[in-house]
Amino acid sequence: MGFRGTQFLFDWKVNLHSKLVPINARFRLRPPYIFSTVSGRLHSGFAEEATRISTRVLDAIRDSNLGDVDHVFLTGHSLGGAVAAISENFVKVAPTSVCILGAPRYSDLSAYISLPDGPPAQVRRPGDVVPTVPPRAFGYADHPYEFTTSGTIYVDPEQYSSWFGGLIRWAQFLAGRFKPHDMETYRNELGRTAGAQGALSPLAPVERLTPADVAPVTT
Repeated sequence: MGFRGTQFLFDWKVNLHSKLVPINARFRLRPPYIFSTVSGRLHSGFAEEATRISTRVLDAIRDSNLGDVDHVFLTGHSLGGAVAAISENFVKVAPTSVCILGAPRYSDLSAYISLPDGPPAQVRRPGDVVPTVPPRAFGYADHPYEFTTSGTIYVDPEQYSSWFGGLIRWAQFLAGRFKPHDMETYRNELGRTAGAQGALSPLAPVERLTPADVAPVTT
């Protein structure tokens, strides 16, 4: 299941509700769903969106008559990454794996370390500033399990380690018109790492595809 990033004005409303709030009944799903959760505090906007969308996801799974589900994979970019990570606590229909891309901080340290299956894997690029917000001064913790798009453990470059370096990263980010955060940039680099033949090819809009565009699958 994929969760998209910021696209509409409503999404900015979600982003800006950045107060850390404790887990409570406000983030629980309505019956008959069984849910699990974590201790600690979560980004208010992301947690509310995860609660809302998880109910719809679970309804869709129930209505699709999929039968037994062997494994669930959750992924998302930016805002979608934070929502996907929190949604893992609600979408408990099978063992679940989470990989997020360029996601902002979404919880305090307690919420990370209390996860029964460990924190999600975060893929980030050095020039992407989104994983550095909201500020740690507000009580947020860095993602503890981060990788580069080449698959190595992520270590923040030394030139960005000071507050002045943080300003430089923001300046470069804005000068690059947000390209370091662009989902296509992540897709291209991850595709090259995976050896995908079409890694640098543009995506075709789904609504424009015809049956002739889809190659037959043979077994």
